[in-house]
Amino acid sequence: MKVLRHIKDIRPILACSRGCFYGIMLVLLAGCLTACGNDDLFTVQANIDGLGTQNVRFIYRNGDREQSGMAMALDGKFSFTGVSKQNTIVDIFTTNRILLGSLVAKNGDNIELTMKLNEPATFSARGNKISEELSNFLSQNKDIVNNLETDKINAAIAEYVSKNRNNPASAFLLFTHFTSNIDKQLADSLVKILNEEHLPARDVVEAFTASLISQADTVKTLTEFSFYNLKGDSLTQVKFPGKKGMILALVGDKTPGSPRDSVTKFFNNLNRDHDFELNVIEISIVPDTAEAKRVVKDLEPKYTRGWVPAGIASPSLENVRPAEIPWFIVSDSTGNVIYTGSTLGNAVEKLPLKRGPVK
Repeated sequence: MKVLRHIKDIRPILACSRGCFYGIMLVLLAGCLTACGNDDLFTVQANIDGLGTQNVRFIYRNGDREQSGMAMALDGKFSFTGVSKQNTIVDIFTTNRILLGSLVAKNGDNIELTMKLNEPATFSARGNKISEELSNFLSQNKDIVNNLETDKINAAIAEYVSKNRNNPASAFLLFTHFTSNIDKQLADSLVKILNEEHLPARDVVEAFTASLISQADTVKTLTEFSFYNLKGDSLTQVKFPGKKGMILALVGDKTPGSPRDSVTKFFNNLNRDHDFELNVIEISIVPDTAEAKRVVKDLEPKYTRGWVPAGIASPSLENVRPAEIPWFIVSDSTGNVIYTGSTLGNAVEKLPLKRGPVK
């Protein structure tokens, strides 16, 4: 009887021990999941010195789909997750869509990102081999990267790609940091020497190579394209066939006498002086939305204005294929392309307008 009593007395202790054991195991399991990663997604944990507290936007592609999301940075620290079975380019932007940098990630990666704001060469992403090599390239070329010396950056990338054509990092470095519209011939030659097995998503490659086409008037039909509407900062998709025809202008920065001035004034007059069924769209090819909003602030456009990341190499413009900036496209409501080219006057002549003042 004494033995049974003693056994009864230790039951609460055993119960407590089991509870503590299970609790410890749960903590260890949670720690393992965080440390070891999750094979169904990738995680980015960031600490950007000087970023402060603001929303951060990230954009990447999962297969043939563009994915985007937002994370709250508190004193420069934030985290987010994504899903991609293959290595994918992840672009990270501030609230005003200023590009902070680009990394590469795939499911199972736990990326640690550090950076000093306004010093792009300090962008360092660890946890993915390709991201680490891109970070090393930026660090090794910190002077020209921080000073945004585009010609020298292109030359350094060309040298790297030529020496490492079978390295997966070469392809991602080319598509994230090379400015293709400065030297299209060099960009085209670099794409051709890459190992096809290591290329990023198909539409990323196609968009980049499409930006190198010297005669983009081969585009005969539009199906769809997308951009970020600067009014409301929302993703807008244009699909064909639709109810209206379209005139689309892709323009760069605002300089005295630049095509942007003419485009804005003419587009404003279209909306004011004519009765027609036409979508009027301008997409800015500038580094970020803050710049896109600044360059035409004094012109007060009265039509749809947008912006795309990655400029004319953006996958969003794959079906548009701008050959240079500025670039104009006129289409009817079915998506049939009536005009593509770099001259506003020629685009105007092709407009399917119902001429006459608004009554």
